[in-house]
Amino acid sequence: VSHALWIRTLIEDLGINLAGVEVIMRMAARMEDMERLIGEMQARLSGAHNPRRGVARITRNRQG
Repeated sequence: VSHALWIRTLIEDLGINLAGVEVIMRMAARMEDMERLIGEMQARLSGAHNPRRGVARITRNRQG
């Protein structure tokens, strides 16, 4: 329902045509994907800064 209201707002209140709405929707989906990936990367980086995990990772890489 909120998705439909957003589309309605874009068309009626902002005067965007259907092609523009499609572009905006695709861009919004890509932004959500990028935000998710950034969150995952931040989680990985915060784990990489853990000194114990970093040493274990280096040791494993040298053995393998």
